[in-house]
Amino acid sequence: MPMSKKVRQGVLMHQGPDLCCTTESVFSLAALESKLVAYVKDAAAPTQPFDVSSVPKISRAQAAQDSARELFDLSMESVD
Repeated sequence: MPMSKKVRQGVLMHQGPDLCCTTESVFSLAALESKLVAYVKDAAAPTQPFDVSSVPKISRAQAAQDSARELFDLSMESVD
């Protein structure tokens, strides 16, 4: 049976006879945003592609914690 690749909800799955791997890490959104802002502001940016390998990856659990923390911080700001 040939090996196939499927993407479901951002998870790349390699499927074959006895193989099923999922990617459990995602890009850190805070780091990605920061690096994209720096890239866009860089005058030399049009001459070179964005280097996504410089963006750190974190676990999905850590990403969920970061999102929850950010939502909490935003909700606390609206109370003040």
